[in-house]
Amino acid sequence: MTRGFLIRLAAKNLLRYRRRTVITVTVLAVGIACYILLDSMLAGTRDESELALIYYEMGEGRLVTPEYWRDWKNRPLADSLEDPQGLMRALDEAGVPSAARTEFTATAVVRTGIGGSFPVLVSALDPNEDRRVNRITDTIKTGRFPRPGEDGAAVGEWMAQDMGLAIGDLITLEVTDRWGSREAMELEITGLVNSPNAQINRSFLFVTLDTADDYLSLEGAVSHIQVTLPLGKRERDRKLQEITRIAAAYGTEFHGWRDWSADYLAVAGGDMASSGVILFLVFIIASVGLANTMLMSVMERQREMGMMRSLGMKDGGLFRLFLYEAGLIGLLGSAGGIVLGLMGNIPMVRYGIDFTWMMRDFDMGYRFTGIIHGVWRGESYLYSMISGVLICLSVSWFTLRKQVTRPIVDEIAS
Repeated sequence: MTRGFLIRLAAKNLLRYRRRTVITVTVLAVGIACYILLDSMLAGTRDESELALIYYEMGEGRLVTPEYWRDWKNRPLADSLEDPQGLMRALDEAGVPSAARTEFTATAVVRTGIGGSFPVLVSALDPNEDRRVNRITDTIKTGRFPRPGEDGAAVGEWMAQDMGLAIGDLITLEVTDRWGSREAMELEITGLVNSPNAQINRSFLFVTLDTADDYLSLEGAVSHIQVTLPLGKRERDRKLQEITRIAAAYGTEFHGWRDWSADYLAVAGGDMASSGVILFLVFIIASVGLANTMLMSVMERQREMGMMRSLGMKDGGLFRLFLYEAGLIGLLGSAGGIVLGLMGNIPMVRYGIDFTWMMRDFDMGYRFTGIIHGVWRGESYLYSMISGVLICLSVSWFTLRKQVTRPIVDEIAS
């Protein structure tokens, strides 16, 4: 019997057992739709977090001394860049925008509001220069960034709320300078920062480069230089080669934002893998339902199978018939799941889901602050379609390969 005939017969059989077909197809479709929506949300979370890392925290990458890179998590000021201006001039001549920064840890002592001591991460920058590579200076919600020569600080809004700080309050930072001496920085809060980067709002404090230079005995040195890169791949690759060449000439190293964000990437990679786990669980549930459907179909159609054999259909033809039925179930379930996923993803892409209530109080490693928008990922739809059909065919193959070919009592004669 021809393939076309078997496929038409398989479709008619699915219509004959409509209720069972609808239940199996629905379970598969709902599971695939859940996978598509979860994958969309996680991909959107990853994309928004990466943009927040680049635009408000890391830049496209940083140039540091080799010694600083080996111990960068402790932010060793003793290994700072000695000639940042010369390095930045070389970058400018190569058409690479750059800005100097110094990062260091401190203990913030607050005597107003709730009082107490809090660990903070301090980033020193030149507000005018920093705009070339970062957008953090555009995120002041209340007040302003401190001016050069001013002992002021801009604080992440969430951190300020936790400390009970307001504009005009004083804060003391207990720090260790470049040579290991303990210092106390007395600063006035000049602004509150509310950026799309949750980590900035939760734990960052900003001062000017000259303020950090005075208190930390840096003598013009900075911890790193941040750069930005063009969007086009060809031009981007060319600029990366220029940056690497310049870095080597000045005895420094360039490391992209991914090198500085290994912890975040591990979290994001684990969460993206979880969407695959969800799909796997969906297919396990669908497989149980499908196996039951196909076994029941074989048991209830013994008379029909006997008649078809008497008309000359071989065991291979019967087996292919049931495989076609399973394939059609997988095709219908996958198509239905994709349609449901597309419909559900429209509001996710357009309006997003508000996670502000969670991100405000829980640090999950992501950099977004609240609303996450879904994204359109064609590969997830393609993967769902192919996987749905293949899993149905595979389950049917292992479930029915012996059931269909075993000897059948001649029901017609009985």
